[in-house]
Amino acid sequence: MKRRIGAAAGLALALGASGCAWVPSPPAWIPTWLGGGALAVAPADPSFGVEVVDGAAVVEFHGRAANFYGRLAHRRFNQIGTFRDEVLREYFRTERAFADYYADFAQELDDAHVDRNEPSGLEVLEFRFEGPGEARVKVRIAGANGLPLRPGSVDLEREDHWERVGGTWWIVPGRL
Repeated sequence: MKRRIGAAAGLALALGASGCAWVPSPPAWIPTWLGGGALAVAPADPSFGVEVVDGAAVVEFHGRAANFYGRLAHRRFNQIGTFRDEVLREYFRTERAFADYYADFAQELDDAHVDRNEPSGLEVLEFRFEGPGEARVKVRIAGANGLPLRPGSVDLEREDHWERVGGTWWIVPGRL
């Protein structure tokens, strides 16, 4: 029994040191010890389609998110060509979700006065797992200052919500 508790504590310490966190949202997600000391997690609510993730799903999420955010840098978001990019659309479950995310992202760039709505850099600050099949990504977006007579750069931080549904990680826009 002590060996299992020690292994669980070691795993929690390793995940915490790597920057990963699992914070249960509703009490139904809290791990419970069942007979014989085996760790079990209450299943995700199937009505939402969210899945419990394991190590392979975490690695898949990291790769998918890194590819998406890498594609956002050095793109003009006030051009129809960027809006029609089929690869960007592959990260959203529906056309409406993509359009909502895109409009919100372009508006944030405009509000921050990013020159020509074209980020010159994008840095992922944090990947955070909030529960089974749910994650958040915090990014810093930098660009030249688009205001007249204001040399230098501006930056903004943005946090996106991702969910794993049907074996794939999807971005869920905040306004839906």
